[in-house]
Parts: sequence; structure tokens; C-alpha cells
Amino acid sequence: MKLRIRSETEAEKQAMKRNVMYEGQNAAQNWYVVATRPRQEAVARLNLVRQDYPVLFPSLSFRKRRRGRWQSVVEPMFPGYLFVALNLGEDDLAPIRSTFGCRGLVSFGTEYP
Repeated sequence: MKLRIRSETEAEKQAMKRNVMYEGQNAAQNWYVVATRPRQEAVARLNLVRQDYPVLFPSLSFRKRRRGRWQSVVEPMFPGYLFVALNLGEDDLAPIRSTFGCRGLVSFGTEYP
């Protein structure tokens, strides 16, 4: 199995390159989990990238038998979830909650971890 991050278009690839976190990038940012609508991970990721959020969408690429034939498929490693880098005190969470394809940030009670 191969782990890879998929990009749909060339513009999205450029946006993903801009949003990759490096060692020298803001250390105050932490990764948070965003719950997505069922089978809407790609839509949510695309819309979050368009809003300049650093997004991680781990997916698995493997061969699967469908209708009697072997096909290469790409499936999310964590169906229904994406990862977003945020500064909780500085970044606004409202755009994430109102993004098409997203249900909101995963939280425990009223506090975000």
C-alpha cells in the first residue's frame, strides 16, 4: 500500500505546496480534525484549500477487485475526516464550520483539544 496525498487540479497542487507545514513554519499551529459529510472529503479539502487553510488528506492507493476486474482505487485513510493546521486563538473557526463538505471541528464537550 502507498500513502499519498491526492490533488485534483494543477491549481490545487500549487495551493497544497503553499500549505505544507515545514519545520520553520509557525510553531503555534497545531493540527485539528475536521469532520466531513459522508463521502465529501475531497469537496471539503478543495474548499478549505481555496480558503488558504493548510489541509492534510491522507489516502491509500491500492488494487481492488470490482465487478470481476482489478482496478486501482484511492480511498481515504480516515473516511469522514481531514486534518487542518490552526492557531486556535488567532484563526476564525466559523469559515470551517460553514465550508461545503465540512460538518465542523472534532471537539470534546465544549473545548477543542
